[in-house]
Amino acid sequence: MQSFLLKQPGYDTSKLTYQQFRDLFRQSVREYDSVIGTSDADLSAFRRSGGKLLTFVGTSDQLIPPGGTLKYREQVERTTAHVNDFYRLFLAPGVDHCAGGGGAAPTNQLGALVDWVERGKAPATLAAAAPDGSTRNLGAYPQVSRYVHGDPKVASSYRCTR
Repeated sequence: MQSFLLKQPGYDTSKLTYQQFRDLFRQSVREYDSVIGTSDADLSAFRRSGGKLLTFVGTSDQLIPPGGTLKYREQVERTTAHVNDFYRLFLAPGVDHCAGGGGAAPTNQLGALVDWVERGKAPATLAAAAPDGSTRNLGAYPQVSRYVHGDPKVASSYRCTR
């Protein structure tokens, strides 16, 4: 805020009023959305170029709440047909921002993306592990991993369903 919007590195942002903050937010969108904005749901050019997008969001993420990611996914679905052909979203219950928390976080999402891009193997699930050592597979949205029976620390005790 100080450097890019106000151009005053020493500015004390604790003195901003709500109105000033709102105005600066709007300014940031005007100046930087075309460069770093992430809200454009039209991924048709990305799809045509052969792009693949693999996203996961922790349902306990304090920085990027999962609702925003789900809303974005729904917007992409409204603008582009056959979204699962190039874009997979995985929900990680109990996981914080990128990792942490008590839930099972993906363990090899980059490997899954490489398999999809280089071998054409789209991930239906992502292997995940929790801090307590338990494992499970996370299902591609709209599926979620649900406990069905057996040892709750073992991946085979879960199924991905809607």
